[in-house]
Amino acid sequence: MNKINFIQSSGRQLLLEEIRITPLQKFWHHFLLSGGSWRLYWNDAPGAGVILGGKKVELQPDSLYVLPPYPELLTFWRGTPVNQFYIHFEVASFFGSPEYRLNRIELTPELRPLLAESRQLAVGDPDSGRLELAAFALVAMALTRLPPEALYELDRDRRITRVCDWMRSHLARELEIPVLARLAGFAPNALIRRFREVTGRTPHQYLLNLRYLQAARLLASTELGIEEICAEIGVRDRFHFSRTFKRFYGTPPAAFRAARRDGGTQAE
Repeated sequence: MNKINFIQSSGRQLLLEEIRITPLQKFWHHFLLSGGSWRLYWNDAPGAGVILGGKKVELQPDSLYVLPPYPELLTFWRGTPVNQFYIHFEVASFFGSPEYRLNRIELTPELRPLLAESRQLAVGDPDSGRLELAAFALVAMALTRLPPEALYELDRDRRITRVCDWMRSHLARELEIPVLARLAGFAPNALIRRFREVTGRTPHQYLLNLRYLQAARLLASTELGIEEICAEIGVRDRFHFSRTFKRFYGTPPAAFRAARRDGGTQAE
């Protein structure tokens, strides 16, 4: 799909990265959900879910589930047929709380038709602009159903927003904390401390995630080779790139690209 990027005048951005329906198989059993994308899930049957606080939580068909970036949750699959509709997306100005790693949203009369239309288009017309609009509306409405404590607005500290925007626009640049500190008006150590308070990550971790999100997009939507993608995101060693990519996405870059081209029946 072509990525749809909605930008408000305030600078907030909602980017839809991937919209798919996939049958859950062995890859979903003890797969680690990690990385910096937000996720929206709907399963058409019980039989699969995540492990939260040591307990298995099945994703039920009467609900949507929204997971923030870096949920760090293991999955499970009981071996029964389950088809999953999912949307990966990014909300540039918002971070999720680690206390709300799995957010259940009841399928209300307002959400049901959006889900039904999104699923129908994902099967019948996956490249249509209408799918992007329906999915966008579904994601936006689902986010409004989250508890206030589950959605942390980065714009509460526009100095950190400025740093994040700079890193997003300069993925291939080496991370220079003194440069970022001057940009935001902090001393270097104060920047690192405040950045972690706001985002839950160090500047290095945040940039690393941005780089590998972009790498995944390029693998899925372009014919660029690994060396070219490494150059785009500022990674000099392709073997280090492959190892780190597998840590983020559970599969090597070549397998990730093949799965996206073949319909995504492997690990997400």
